[in-house]
Amino acid sequence: MKTTFVFGAGADSGIFPLTNHLVTSINSYLTKTPEGIEVDTLLKRKLGFTTFSYASIMDNASYSFIHRNDRMKANRLRDKIGEIRPENLSEEQKSQLAFIKCMTDTLLPIPRKTRDAEPMQNHADALELSEKAGLKKKVTVCPETTVSKFCRQSIRMLLHRYLDDPENKVLHVLFKCTVNLDEILLEYFLGFYNGNQADIRRYEYLLWTMWAFFVNRETRHHEDEGKTRTIYSLVRGCPVITLNYTTLAATCPESPEVIHFHGSVLDYIDCRTRNEKRIPSFEGIRTLAETKKTDAASILRNEILPLIEVHRGKGPHQDSCVIPSMMPPFEIKPIIANDLIDTWHHAFSLLRESRNIVVVGYSFNHTDAHFNDIILDLAGKRNENGEWEKQIYIINPDVKSIRKYIDSIEQLADCQWTESRLNGTSLNSMTKGNISFIPATTWELLEKSNSLSWLGDA
Repeated sequence: MKTTFVFGAGADSGIFPLTNHLVTSINSYLTKTPEGIEVDTLLKRKLGFTTFSYASIMDNASYSFIHRNDRMKANRLRDKIGEIRPENLSEEQKSQLAFIKCMTDTLLPIPRKTRDAEPMQNHADALELSEKAGLKKKVTVCPETTVSKFCRQSIRMLLHRYLDDPENKVLHVLFKCTVNLDEILLEYFLGFYNGNQADIRRYEYLLWTMWAFFVNRETRHHEDEGKTRTIYSLVRGCPVITLNYTTLAATCPESPEVIHFHGSVLDYIDCRTRNEKRIPSFEGIRTLAETKKTDAASILRNEILPLIEVHRGKGPHQDSCVIPSMMPPFEIKPIIANDLIDTWHHAFSLLRESRNIVVVGYSFNHTDAHFNDIILDLAGKRNENGEWEKQIYIINPDVKSIRKYIDSIEQLADCQWTESRLNGTSLNSMTKGNISFIPATTWELLEKSNSLSWLGDA
């Protein structure tokens, strides 16, 4: 009997932002902190960028949203905006809410030569968007192209405002429905396959700024050690698979093994050889915090940037690049490093040999279909006596989406949901077949448990 723990982004919540707040957090780090400003400057100087930034992501997202006519995203935006209650909003947020509602109502009907733009422009006037977005005078009927351009410019300006106001609930919904960081990274990642050097450099910039942000946050966490207790302190003596880039999982007491399924901040990949290498000064993030002799900007300047060669002229030369060993959870798993293949195989073998699998803070998002398929395959297996081979525990506060995922497992179609109280805790669980779902945050676990020994034989 053996238990393996799997940790997703929710396990690091409170220390690191979740995906929906990652862009604004990194942008704030790069534009408002001395270390982040230095990281941004070093990378742009090395890669030859002058204007590309996280603000550029907002520009590209607004263009894509309008000109690719993504009706699925537009419908989702209208539905999510419709769920916002205006009672607790500021006057400006109410105006933003009204404008976005009117904009989606204008855009979603089938394409036509002209559109009635007056209602949308009235709402835009309250936000001082009209003239800046291209409508300098009052109009009633506009050509389709003019309305599309106006909407694109308006979305772009609102997303730029969101970078400076990440707590704005209305703009946060607009951001979630129009900006997908994983899609953007995948688009630039394809440069490695089609030879687009500009996209490769953009990918390098985004991943190294993400790397610097994670190193900075984790270093600060270790400097404040003792003040912030983590979920990892509850795991004792069990192997761990982490889907996070951080090294916090290595703090699990007496854990015999920690596998970084998507890579980690400790390593980089030489794209010429596809080999994974340890960043020389890294013995671990905790070491950085204890010695205080270096930081992310210094490591980048002294150890990483000298490995990058950028040929800006025309000719047969190809850039020589290195990227952090951090593989975003793409729906496909592109092969960028030989070592990652071994990591994925080893992780699968570990899960296959385990009797209990405990999944903490992982949302089973469709973008990580590869890992989802591994769990899906294991969840449906029975032995020759018809008994379930695995007992799977899923700890996540997102009741709706997780239950929907469990219900999609074909082998569980005939099983009924049952509710019970977990032994030795005040937590409830919902069980279907061999899957127990515990609707709790990591902080609730920390408050109500001293260990996770009440799960199977953990």
